[in-house]
Amino acid sequence: MGFLLGLRHGADPDHVAAISDIAAASGGGMRALRLSTIYAGGHALMLLALGLLATSFGALVPPGVDTMFGRVIGTTLVILAIVVVYNLTQGRAVTRGSIVMNVVRRGRPRTTDLGPTDATVVGLIHGIGAETPTQMILLVAASATGGLGVVLTFVGGLFLTNTVIALLAGTGFALAKGSRVFLALSLASAVYSGGLGLTYLLA
Repeated sequence: MGFLLGLRHGADPDHVAAISDIAAASGGGMRALRLSTIYAGGHALMLLALGLLATSFGALVPPGVDTMFGRVIGTTLVILAIVVVYNLTQGRAVTRGSIVMNVVRRGRPRTTDLGPTDATVVGLIHGIGAETPTQMILLVAASATGGLGVVLTFVGGLFLTNTVIALLAGTGFALAKGSRVFLALSLASAVYSGGLGLTYLLA
């Protein structure tokens, strides 16, 4: 049951939106697959940490934190949507660096090139907010064995679904690159991500 619920959770809207935006901003292909997988790994790592806390110490994420990070997730989705649109209008800047770290250090991004740090940070943030803690708490409470096995199978299902989505998105954008289909897919991804992000922010 934990594995099946993890599979389903991996297809949550915020995961699909983030992975699609990462694939679009990266131009598809192996780079998109790598960054999307890093996002999935960051998400799974945070989820595993929360699950271990719950099973070992009974520590639960307070409802207020869940709500707050739901808005943070909304912000990340809006930012990803802006990055996708900017790359489409200006041309993808192939430079080194991290958008997130450059904003923190200098107050403004110096590049529109998504990097591993960006994907990891977004994945970790998405692992705290929205539905994830609630689902983990329910899984732990329902487990008769203390919850550790349920946590591991849930995380495994989540990572598998996110990896499949990353593979599909990376392949799709790579095949469409250089055509109007790529433009249409990228715009659709940005609109979906931006709209979903706003719903989290206004909730």
